[in-house]
Amino acid sequence: MTAPPSIPDTARSAPAATPDRDAFFDNVKILAIVLVVCGHFWGTMQEESRSVRAVYMLVYLFHMPLFIAVCGYFSRSFARDSANPKRFRRLLLTTLVPYLIFATLYTLFRNLTHDQSPFSGEWTRMQLVEPWYLTWFLMALFLWRLTSPFWLVVRWPLTISVIASLAIGADQARDFAIGQFLQFLPFFVLGLTVRPELLDRLRAWRWRRPAALLVFAGALAGCYLYAPVARTEWLYRRSGHERLDVDIVHWWLHSAAQGLVALLLCLAFLALVPSRRSWWTPLGEGTQYSYLLHGFVVQGGLALGILGLEFWDTPVGAVVITVFAVALAFALATPVVRRATGWIVEPQLTWLFRPLEQRAERRTEQTPAR
Repeated sequence: MTAPPSIPDTARSAPAATPDRDAFFDNVKILAIVLVVCGHFWGTMQEESRSVRAVYMLVYLFHMPLFIAVCGYFSRSFARDSANPKRFRRLLLTTLVPYLIFATLYTLFRNLTHDQSPFSGEWTRMQLVEPWYLTWFLMALFLWRLTSPFWLVVRWPLTISVIASLAIGADQARDFAIGQFLQFLPFFVLGLTVRPELLDRLRAWRWRRPAALLVFAGALAGCYLYAPVARTEWLYRRSGHERLDVDIVHWWLHSAAQGLVALLLCLAFLALVPSRRSWWTPLGEGTQYSYLLHGFVVQGGLALGILGLEFWDTPVGAVVITVFAVALAFALATPVVRRATGWIVEPQLTWLFRPLEQRAERRTEQTPAR
C-alpha cells in the first residue's frame, strides 16, 4: 500500500496545503496509507477469523502495488533531472537517511520489547542489510528512484521490468529488500511511465464506480473462498520459488496472475477515489509519517499482549480495531504530528551537504570565458 515526494511528497514543516495540488492524488495517498495501517493491524488477527483473513488478503493483493505505482508517478521529476544535486540530496534525505534511522530504531524497539539487549545478536545485519518489518519499503523506494532515469530512456520499460520481476523467482536473496524491489518493480515503472491522460479517462468514465464495486465484490468473494487454504506469503512478494516450496514455472504463473489481479484492483480503487477536496485531503501530504510511525503502535501492542486479546477475534473487536487503525493513520499524518516528528522522519541534515549555492558559484568560476 508511500508516499510515497517521499511516500510520496511530504513536507517536514507541515505547511498549509498547496493550492495547486491535485486533490485526487492526495486522496489516493491518504486512503492508501489507511489500507496499509489497517492491514498491519488485521495481520495480528487474520488467523482467527475467516472474514478478517479474506479482507486482509484482498487489501494485500493491491495496496502496496497501488502505493508503489503512486510513488512512481511522483518520481518523474527526479527521473528527468536526476543529475540535479538538489534533487539527489532530496532523494537521500527522504529515503536512504530515514531508512538508516528507522531500521535502527525498529531493531532497538524489537529487542527491548523482547527482553533482549538493545544491540543483541547480529542486529546490524538483520536490520540494515536484511530489512525487518516495514522498513524494507524505504530501501526499495531508494533503489526504484535511483533506477528511474533508466526506465525513461529504454524501449519497452514495462516489459523489461516484468521480466526482471519474474527473474527474481529463482533467487532467494533478501539483502537490501532485493526481493520486494524486483517483484514490485513493474508497478513503480507503470506509475513512472503511464500517460496522465489515461488516468483522466478513468476518472471521467461514467460507469467507473459501479464497475469498480463489482471488481471488489468479486475479488472479496474469491478471497473468502480461498482464505482457509491460502498462503499469505505470496502476497508479500519477497520470496522465490524455493521458499514457497513450488517449482519455478508454478511461481512464474502464480506471480503473473497475482500481478494482473493487483493491477485490476488498483484501477478499481482509483475509480472509487473522489476527485474533490475533503477535510482529510491535506493529510495526503503526511503519509510518510503514518507509514513510519504506526509500526511502533502495532509492535508495541503485540509486545504488551494487547493485540493478543480474544476480544479482537470477535466481530465487534474487528470493527473496533479497524476504526482505531483508520483514526491512527489520519492522526499520524496531521500537521501537529509532522511538526513534532519531522526532525526524525524527514531530517534536514544541512551539515552533511555542501551548500548548493557554493557549488553553483564554484562551477561558474571554473567555466572558461568564451
